Amino acid sequence: MFQVRKPQTADLPFIVNAWLKSFRDSCPAATNETYFAEQKAVVLRLLNECETLLAVDPESPHHILGFVNWDPRPSGPARLPTLHYVYVKFALRRNGLAAALLSEAGLSTVPIYVSHVTRANGLRIMGNHPGHYIFNPWAANRNEDVT
Repeated sequence: MFQVRKPQTADLPFIVNAWLKSFRDSCPAATNETYFAEQKAVVLRLLNECETLLAVDPESPHHILGFVNWDPRPSGPARLPTLHYVYVKFALRRNGLAAALLSEAGLSTVPIYVSHVTRANGLRIMGNHPGHYIFNPWAANRNEDVT
């Protein structure tokens, strides 16, 4: 069981760290120095410009179980919202928590772009839902809604 809430300033170090570390293997050609500097800037911008929800322990609301970050504004050629990242702590994966976060974000029933896909779980999930998740890494670079 979990509770959903918006992030607070004190949550940001955990979110940034979890995103950077869990996505690291998806950019194997980048050096650590380049990856962590460049990807941290992307993550901080997306956290600032887009929506984020946390799944937390209801008995300890500062204990983060997972999070989702997305942009609900339509973008790209198909004019879709964009899922930037969904993260669940390793020990809690494959228990429906990511699906519940996507549902809370309103992303479970419509086709969406996905800007960040992990090599481990992201590719498997996208393969299980053809047509629902459309990989579009450039959606993370959007600064404004252009038609």
